[in-house]
Amino acid sequence: MSKISEVEQIAQIYQSHIIKGWERLYQIKIKKLYQLLFQYYTGDTALEMGCADGESTKYIVQHFKIIDIVDGSKSQLENIKSQYSQVNIIHSLFEDFKPDK
Repeated sequence: MSKISEVEQIAQIYQSHIIKGWERLYQIKIKKLYQLLFQYYTGDTALEMGCADGESTKYIVQHFKIIDIVDGSKSQLENIKSQYSQVNIIHSLFEDFKPDK
């Protein structure tokens, strides 16, 4: 099995099992993390490494004009792109990603 296939399989498990029943706690955790990190946001460009279900992305898109998102799961990226048309999605494993900016 390729690494990309493994990532896709993990993403599906993550979506269907791990979060079930814990959605509210997860959302609160992400919001608190965002509030903590917000003070360090500068510029108009962001790079999100791993979008998962987009819980963090919904905060990031409020503050940046250009958002590049790297994730190994194509299905997660497609889900994010359907929610936020202004993001640029990059299907890649982190270790293979080579930024052009």
